[in-house]
Amino acid sequence: MSWWDGVSVLGARSDGTVAHIRFRIGPLQSLQLGLAMAVPYMAVFIAGHLRYGDPYPHDFWATPIGVVLVISLMQAGYRAELTDQALVLRGGTGRREVPWTAIRTVESRRELGTRSVVIHLVDGKTHRLRVPMSGFPYDPSFNRKIGTIQAWWAVRRGW
Repeated sequence: MSWWDGVSVLGARSDGTVAHIRFRIGPLQSLQLGLAMAVPYMAVFIAGHLRYGDPYPHDFWATPIGVVLVISLMQAGYRAELTDQALVLRGGTGRREVPWTAIRTVESRRELGTRSVVIHLVDGKTHRLRVPMSGFPYDPSFNRKIGTIQAWWAVRRGW
């Protein structure tokens, strides 16, 4: 796992463990989302050109590139961070810390073809994490990421 996969490892210790792991949407996943939005636009634009003979405007590529950039920036704010004390969820405008002792189970759930991580809390609440996720956009290292989250929870849950 690396930056390209959307993983940052911080605070290496002398015993080989780390103090902090951060998951986010990686560049390849952001590109997949942006292209999914830009390709239909380009197809409609080209079909209109072929049918009506309109010349290509100079900003033909500006809109697809703009869509890719906007999608990337929107996804950049969502993170899940593993610390020794808690699972920290960041996104949009908020931040939420969930202590490891408050988590009952960590599992993978598939909804509409997309796999995501779901945590069940001791108080009965359920939270779906925005990252890591796989399906569309596809993440080849999703199983390793959920395995890492489950391993951190198993070591730090306190029971």
